[in-house]
Amino acid sequence: MKKQNVKVAKELMKIARMLKASKQCQGECPCCGSKNIEYIDQDIDGVEQIGYEAECDDCGCTFTEWYSLNYVETIADDED
Repeated sequence: MKKQNVKVAKELMKIARMLKASKQCQGECPCCGSKNIEYIDQDIDGVEQIGYEAECDDCGCTFTEWYSLNYVETIADDED
């Protein structure tokens, strides 16, 4: 578990550096700004965050977009 936390912390630090370097938007490459990206894999960090690994088809930059997960509601299944 500690190795995974270190990996996540390093990835978050990398993201923070990229955010400082450029204005970044969801679905855009943090290196060149292209929207021509391909999502490769996903990484779930506990129950609070999910990261989508991606690669830019224009410049080859690889990166991870992180999203917060929030509880919305519980819906009971209908019983017939």
